[in-house]
Amino acid sequence: MEISVSGKVYGAETDKFGSYRIFVKEKGKCTLTVHLKDQTAAVELFSYDKSTRYDWILGTQEGKPSLRRK
Repeated sequence: MEISVSGKVYGAETDKFGSYRIFVKEKGKCTLTVHLKDQTAAVELFSYDKSTRYDWILGTQEGKPSLRRK
C-alpha cells in the first residue's frame, strides 16, 4: 500500500493483522492506494499535523477491489 501526496509516495506493508503505519510529512489531500495481487483500490484522505487514524474496509464493488471507511 502507498500514500501519494505532492508528488511523493510513501509505502508500507500490512502486518499479519492487517495493520499498517505510514508517516507522511506533507499535510493535506492524499491518495491511499492498496495493491492486491494484480489489482488496486484507491481512495482520497487527508494528512494532518497530528497523527490520524483511519480504519478501512477492503471489499469488492462490481468485481473490483474497493476501499471504504469503517
